[in-house]
Amino acid sequence: MTRSISESISIVARPAIVFDVLIRPTCIRQWWFAKRVIIRPKVGGALAITWGENEDDPDYFALAEIRALKPNTQLKIEYLDSFAKTGGLPSEAQMTVSFDIHENAKGSTLSILQEGIPNNSEFDNYYKDCIKGWNEVANKIKEVVESI
Repeated sequence: MTRSISESISIVARPAIVFDVLIRPTCIRQWWFAKRVIIRPKVGGALAITWGENEDDPDYFALAEIRALKPNTQLKIEYLDSFAKTGGLPSEAQMTVSFDIHENAKGSTLSILQEGIPNNSEFDNYYKDCIKGWNEVANKIKEVVESI
Protein backbone atom coordinates (compact mmCIF):
# COMPACT_ATOMS: atom_id res chain seq x y z
CA MET A 1 0.00 0.00 0.00
CA THR A 2 1.26 3.46 -0.86
CA ARG A 3 0.41 7.10 -0.18
CA SER A 4 0.08 10.06 -2.49
CA ILE A 5 0.31 13.83 -2.21
CA SER A 6 -1.43 16.38 -4.38
CA GLU A 7 -1.00 20.12 -4.69
CA SER A 8 -2.74 22.56 -7.00
CA ILE A 9 -2.14 26.23 -7.73
CA SER A 10 -3.49 28.89 -10.10
CA ILE A 11 -0.90 30.72 -12.17
CA VAL A 12 -1.44 33.89 -14.18
CA ALA A 13 0.20 32.64 -17.38
CA ARG A 14 -0.63 30.61 -20.45
CA PRO A 15 -0.10 26.83 -20.20
CA ALA A 16 2.79 27.05 -22.71
CA ILE A 17 4.76 29.28 -20.34
CA VAL A 18 4.08 27.03 -17.34
CA PHE A 19 5.15 23.98 -19.34
CA ASP A 20 8.36 25.67 -20.48
CA VAL A 21 9.27 26.40 -16.85
CA LEU A 22 8.73 22.72 -15.99
CA ILE A 23 11.25 21.48 -18.57
CA ARG A 24 13.92 24.24 -18.68
CA PRO A 25 16.96 23.36 -16.50
CA THR A 26 17.60 26.94 -15.36
CA CYS A 27 13.99 27.21 -14.22
CA ILE A 28 13.91 23.75 -12.61
CA ARG A 29 16.92 24.75 -10.51
CA GLN A 30 14.95 27.73 -9.22
CA TRP A 31 11.64 26.08 -8.42
CA TRP A 32 13.04 22.76 -7.15
CA PHE A 33 15.74 24.58 -5.13
CA ALA A 34 18.37 22.41 -6.83
CA LYS A 35 22.08 22.88 -7.45
CA ARG A 36 22.33 21.05 -10.80
CA VAL A 37 19.73 19.84 -13.31
CA ILE A 38 20.04 17.84 -16.51
CA ILE A 39 16.94 16.98 -18.50
CA ARG A 40 16.27 15.38 -21.84
CA PRO A 41 12.65 16.42 -22.38
CA LYS A 42 11.19 13.49 -24.27
CA VAL A 43 9.34 10.32 -23.32
CA GLY A 44 12.04 7.94 -22.13
CA GLY A 45 14.37 10.88 -21.48
CA ALA A 46 16.17 11.42 -18.21
CA LEU A 47 15.94 14.00 -15.45
CA ALA A 48 18.88 14.17 -13.03
CA ILE A 49 18.94 16.61 -10.13
CA THR A 50 21.37 17.26 -7.29
CA TRP A 51 21.03 19.35 -4.17
CA GLY A 52 23.82 20.64 -1.94
CA GLU A 53 26.86 22.82 -2.43
CA ASN A 54 29.43 20.11 -3.17
CA GLU A 55 28.94 18.76 -6.68
CA ASP A 56 31.33 15.87 -5.95
CA ASP A 57 29.41 14.89 -2.80
CA PRO A 58 25.78 16.08 -3.10
CA ASP A 59 23.42 16.11 -0.12
CA TYR A 60 20.67 14.65 -2.28
CA PHE A 61 20.44 13.15 -5.75
CA ALA A 62 17.48 12.02 -7.85
CA LEU A 63 17.36 10.31 -11.22
CA ALA A 64 14.04 9.96 -13.02
CA GLU A 65 12.72 8.85 -16.38
CA ILE A 66 10.16 10.92 -18.24
CA ARG A 67 7.08 8.71 -18.62
CA ALA A 68 4.76 11.26 -20.23
CA LEU A 69 5.45 14.54 -21.97
CA LYS A 70 2.53 16.31 -23.57
CA PRO A 71 3.42 19.86 -24.64
CA ASN A 72 1.66 22.51 -22.60
CA THR A 73 -0.36 19.95 -20.59
CA GLN A 74 1.70 17.26 -18.80
CA LEU A 75 5.06 16.13 -17.53
CA LYS A 76 5.22 12.83 -15.65
CA ILE A 77 8.39 11.35 -14.19
CA GLU A 78 9.19 8.09 -12.45
CA TYR A 79 12.03 8.00 -9.96
CA LEU A 80 14.66 5.43 -10.89
CA ASP A 81 17.18 6.14 -8.15
CA SER A 82 17.61 8.57 -5.29
CA PHE A 83 20.01 9.14 -2.45
CA ALA A 84 20.10 11.36 0.61
CA LYS A 85 23.03 11.67 3.00
CA THR A 86 20.54 11.74 5.85
CA GLY A 87 18.85 8.52 4.69
CA GLY A 88 15.11 8.01 4.99
CA LEU A 89 14.41 7.94 1.26
CA PRO A 90 12.27 5.23 -0.29
CA SER A 91 14.82 4.61 -3.05
CA GLU A 92 13.35 1.21 -3.89
CA ALA A 93 9.78 2.52 -4.19
CA GLN A 94 8.19 3.06 -7.58
CA MET A 95 7.27 6.71 -7.15
CA THR A 96 5.95 9.01 -9.84
CA VAL A 97 5.30 12.73 -10.01
CA SER A 98 2.85 14.22 -12.48
CA PHE A 99 2.63 17.88 -13.35
CA ASP A 100 -0.68 18.56 -15.12
CA ILE A 101 -1.53 21.96 -16.60
CA HIS A 102 -5.06 23.08 -17.40
CA GLU A 103 -6.08 26.38 -18.92
CA ASN A 104 -8.44 28.50 -16.83
CA ALA A 105 -9.98 31.98 -17.11
CA LYS A 106 -6.97 33.68 -15.48
CA GLY A 107 -4.26 31.56 -17.12
CA SER A 108 -3.47 28.07 -15.84
CA THR A 109 -4.00 25.64 -13.03
CA LEU A 110 -1.01 23.45 -12.21
CA SER A 111 -1.71 20.20 -10.38
CA ILE A 112 1.13 18.17 -8.90
CA LEU A 113 0.61 14.55 -7.85
CA GLN A 114 3.26 12.36 -6.25
CA GLU A 115 2.27 8.70 -5.99
CA GLY A 116 3.91 5.56 -4.67
CA ILE A 117 5.21 6.75 -1.29
CA PRO A 118 5.47 3.68 0.95
CA ASN A 119 2.79 3.61 3.65
CA ASN A 120 4.89 2.54 6.59
CA SER A 121 6.34 4.34 9.60
CA GLU A 122 9.86 4.19 8.18
CA PHE A 123 8.85 6.81 5.60
CA ASP A 124 6.50 8.99 7.68
CA ASN A 125 9.05 11.81 7.91
CA TYR A 126 9.68 11.62 4.16
CA TYR A 127 5.92 11.83 3.54
CA LYS A 128 5.54 14.84 5.86
CA ASP A 129 8.53 16.55 4.22
CA CYS A 130 7.00 15.94 0.78
CA ILE A 131 3.69 17.53 1.80
CA LYS A 132 5.53 20.68 2.86
CA GLY A 133 7.96 20.46 -0.06
CA TRP A 134 5.35 20.22 -2.83
CA ASN A 135 3.53 23.23 -1.39
CA GLU A 136 6.80 25.20 -1.48
CA VAL A 137 7.59 23.94 -4.99
CA ALA A 138 4.13 24.86 -6.33
CA ASN A 139 4.45 28.39 -4.95
CA LYS A 140 7.96 28.72 -6.34
CA ILE A 141 6.82 27.53 -9.81
CA LYS A 142 4.11 30.20 -9.68
CA GLU A 143 6.71 32.82 -8.71
CA VAL A 144 9.12 31.78 -11.48
CA VAL A 145 6.39 31.64 -14.15
CA GLU A 146 4.83 34.95 -13.19
CA SER A 147 8.23 36.68 -13.22
CA ILE A 148 8.79 35.84 -16.89
